[in-house]
Amino acid sequence: MTHSSNAALPYTYKWRDTLKALNEVAAAGERDAHDGILLEYTHPLTGGPTMPTIGCWVQMIPPGESTKAHRHTSSTIYHVVQGQGVTSVGKSKGAPKDLAWGAHDCFFVPSWTWHHFKNASSKEPAIIFSVTDRPVLESLGLFREEAA
Repeated sequence: MTHSSNAALPYTYKWRDTLKALNEVAAAGERDAHDGILLEYTHPLTGGPTMPTIGCWVQMIPPGESTKAHRHTSSTIYHVVQGQGVTSVGKSKGAPKDLAWGAHDCFFVPSWTWHHFKNASSKEPAIIFSVTDRPVLESLGLFREEAA
């Protein structure tokens, strides 16, 4: 049996390492206008996405901050690790729907839907883990992203 570099391997990402990396990026002042402090979990052997069809990300929204709206062709499921805030979803007909969230809540943003994040705390950062189908869309040349 041959081993493929894209095969699912048993590996783990330690939270202490993730939190340290988020804090280092935040201290360096690096920000994504649409997602705050953003890191992608990568495959330990290839450096690419965690799996060929699924990507995992983590983002930190600093206290009191809001991100700019954007949309992308990937669908994303979010899990709030810590903090509280609101994600405004949608922009076409009528007002966006505000999804209020707190620690351990999950929410979903469908493909090509405008959204942005707001940290409701003035003291604590919000940290959100996400799972997306972006890698499969990128491999097919179908991933697009647009800023508002």
